Amino acid sequence: MLVATKDDTAEKRGDFAANCCRDVLSDLLAHVREEGSDHSATFMVTITDAPEDPAWLLIACSAEPPWVNGFGIDAEADPDHVLMAVASGLQDAVIDMLRITVPACPGHQHPLTPVMRDSPRWECPRDARYFHCPIGGYEPARRSRSAGGTPT
Repeated sequence: MLVATKDDTAEKRGDFAANCCRDVLSDLLAHVREEGSDHSATFMVTITDAPEDPAWLLIACSAEPPWVNGFGIDAEADPDHVLMAVASGLQDAVIDMLRITVPACPGHQHPLTPVMRDSPRWECPRDARYFHCPIGGYEPARRSRSAGGTPT
């Protein structure tokens, strides 16, 4: 997995977005690495300034074979909303490009959903009490546990 910012990207905004991308991709690709199929080796994210609006950053995703996907984020939004936009956009891109369900909801066949509660988190779309964890804190080996590590 590679996350890169272009030289013309505003440094502070680009660094924060790159850190968000790393956290989200770590969650999205965690169970893939655990199963021994490393799609992450061919997945790359590039962050650049949006030419038409300086408040926005463009996030381009690429993977082998030559697949490309991308989305924009309002880099001037508050940090939690930037993280939510990155999580939603990268999840869609990874699912579309790699055809995998990520991050996997433990014990279910669907992916977790990024939601904003008190802070950004992944949760089971059927029952948030079944499984939830902070974005950037997904552990695929932790089955049927809530964010605090308490069995649900």
